[in-house]
Amino acid sequence: FFPPLPFFFSPPPPPPPPNPPPPLEKKQKTKTAGPNQLRIDYAISREQFNTIDGGKRYVQHVIAENANEFFERMNNGATCYFCGLKGMMPPVLDTLESVSGNVDFDGKMKEWKKNHQWHVEVY
Repeated sequence: FFPPLPFFFSPPPPPPPPNPPPPLEKKQKTKTAGPNQLRIDYAISREQFNTIDGGKRYVQHVIAENANEFFERMNNGATCYFCGLKGMMPPVLDTLESVSGNVDFDGKMKEWKKNHQWHVEVY
């Protein structure tokens, strides 16, 4: 005689969205985007040095070095993605606030989030 085995039911997954676009469509749009529509910057602290104090180069240094362009692009609807360790975000946010000039940075951040322009993936 064996004791009864437990079993669990999970709800079924939601149905897929109607007529999802083919994955290639999104890639094709990126390929045909204008040459000035995509900018990727890397900050590799083990290999690069910043232009501010000559120390290791972190994301906040890239932002400070390119502050005017960063805000110009964001004000024109650009989307910004940050990816990395959770500990990198406080200095990044501090730098953005310090280089934002006379802008209400908290209000601007809320606007970017509302407009889906601000994406952060940290772990």
